[in-house]
Amino acid sequence: MFSGLFDSICKRVEEIEIPLKEMTIVFDRGMDSTDNIKQVLDKMHVVGALPSSICKDLYQIPLSDYEEEWENGKKNKVKAHLIKGTWYEKEFLLGMGKTVAFNDKEEFTTKEIVEMYDSRNMIEDDMKWLKDKLLIPIKPVYARKGKDKSSCVSLCNGATTLQLSTSFDR
Repeated sequence: MFSGLFDSICKRVEEIEIPLKEMTIVFDRGMDSTDNIKQVLDKMHVVGALPSSICKDLYQIPLSDYEEEWENGKKNKVKAHLIKGTWYEKEFLLGMGKTVAFNDKEEFTTKEIVEMYDSRNMIEDDMKWLKDKLLIPIKPVYARKGKDKSSCVSLCNGATTLQLSTSFDR
C-alpha cells in the first residue's frame, strides 16, 4: 500500500516540476520499515521517529548530556541531543528528545530534525479541525495542453482550504 501511494505522490510532484531530491518526507512511526525507508531515500530525504523497541539504549542517555534546549510552538521546553547511528541499514543523524527522530541530511540541526518531525502534528490538527466543516469542493480544471494548469488549480484549492482553516478561531 505504501509503495503505490508514495509512487503516486512522486508522480504528482514531478508533474508540477518540483525536484524530488529537494523534498523531505516526514514518516510517522509504523510506516518506517526498511523497505519504505529505502524506497523514499532513492528519491528524496526522510525524517521519522524510531520505535522505542529498537533504540532502548538511547533512552539511557542522561538528560545532562542533552546539549540543546528551546521552547516549541506550544510553549513546551524541549531538550535534545544529537547522535549518529545505523538503523534501517543506513546511517542517520538522530535528534533525541522525548522521541528519537532521525534524518538522512547531515546539514540539519537537532532542532530542525525534531521540529520537522513534530510538524506532522500541524497537518493532523488541521484535518481534525476540517472534519464536519462545510467545504465547497472544486474539481480540477484540465487544460488540453500542459499539465501545469490543472496542478495549479489543485494547489490553489488546497492552499485556500488551508488558509481558511487557519484564519478562524478553533
